[in-house]
Amino acid sequence: MRYLPALFIFGASGVGYLWTHGLGEWSPAKWVATEEIAAESSASDFETRDGESSAGQVSVQPGDAAPVRQRVRPGRDEPSLIAAESTNAVHPVSLADALRFEITPSQVRSQWGRISAGLSEPRWQGMRVGLVTGTAATDLAGSLTYFFDDAPRLRRLTFAGSTADPHDLVLFLRQQFGFHRVRDGNARVTVYTAGLPWRGTLRVTPPEGFDRDDPNRGFEVELTIDR
Repeated sequence: MRYLPALFIFGASGVGYLWTHGLGEWSPAKWVATEEIAAESSASDFETRDGESSAGQVSVQPGDAAPVRQRVRPGRDEPSLIAAESTNAVHPVSLADALRFEITPSQVRSQWGRISAGLSEPRWQGMRVGLVTGTAATDLAGSLTYFFDDAPRLRRLTFAGSTADPHDLVLFLRQQFGFHRVRDGNARVTVYTAGLPWRGTLRVTPPEGFDRDDPNRGFEVELTIDR
């Protein structure tokens, strides 16, 4: 019994020490403050995830529709986007490949990714494509149309477009289809016609004006060749 007062004194000192040093950080006041901070952090995180109210993101106000996100999955969606862009692009095709009567409908479909086929020509099946032969001044850009009979065999081709320099086009048509210049009374328009057994016309119209700072301003070109 004589040791009992000493035990009480030692126990009281130990509890006080633990309360002030060891468990002091977990006092009831600290518990309440910690729970309030956690609740505020959770609410803030919830608003950031759903409303995206952080800087640089969309803030959703009450009554607004939720934002719709379109996410690209790396390695899966990106190749399909690239394929779609490449399908719609117009790739250069040389004059020799484009202006030839040996071409077939299947070759047209394999050469061009986009084709217009609903053309108003009751006798033939028309296939219209976009033609770009390159980026040089002598290259062409415009609309090329093939007309096939029921064989199917190419019977007519037409082109409407422009070029900064028609020299290469005139030379090609002279060598391949016997085109030669003719006079039709219009001093502004240069006209060429095809030689036998071909029938066709090339009309070259210069631009309304010339600009030294814009030398690639195009000539208008209208071409028709029949077999």
